[in-house]
Amino acid sequence: MNYFFRHPARVSSQLSTLVHSIPLEDNATLMIEYENGARGVIDVRWHSRVTRDEFRIRGTLGELDLTPLNGPSLVHPEGSEEIPPQENLHYPCIEDFVSAIVGGTEPRSSGGTALITECVLNEARIEAVCDSAG
Repeated sequence: MNYFFRHPARVSSQLSTLVHSIPLEDNATLMIEYENGARGVIDVRWHSRVTRDEFRIRGTLGELDLTPLNGPSLVHPEGSEEIPPQENLHYPCIEDFVSAIVGGTEPRSSGGTALITECVLNEARIEAVCDSAG
C-alpha cells in the first residue's frame, strides 16, 4: 500500500487473539489514511482455515484487481492481463535487489521504504496496546 500511496498520515487498528493461546494477535484489521487522502484497509486472519488472498485498489475511475494476489490475472480499467506467476514467488524481489547492486541503481524497496512499513506496524501495535489498557 505504501508503495502506491506513499506516506501514511494515520493508522487505526484492531488486533486480537481469538484462537491461538499465544501472546500475539492471530487476526488484525488496519486502516491507513495517507497524506494524499487515500485510505487503505488491510484485513488478515492467521487463524482462519478459509483461504483468502485478495488485493484490490478501487478509485474514482476504476479498480485494479490482483485477486488472488499471487495469481496470474491483473484486471484494470482498460481490460485484463495474464502475467505468468514466478516459480519462486520471491524471485522478482531478489532479482531487483541484485540488479540494483550490479547496476548501481536504486532498488524498488529500500531501507527507507521498509522503514515506512515498520512505522505503520508500530503505530498499529501501539494503538492496540493503548486500547486494551484504556
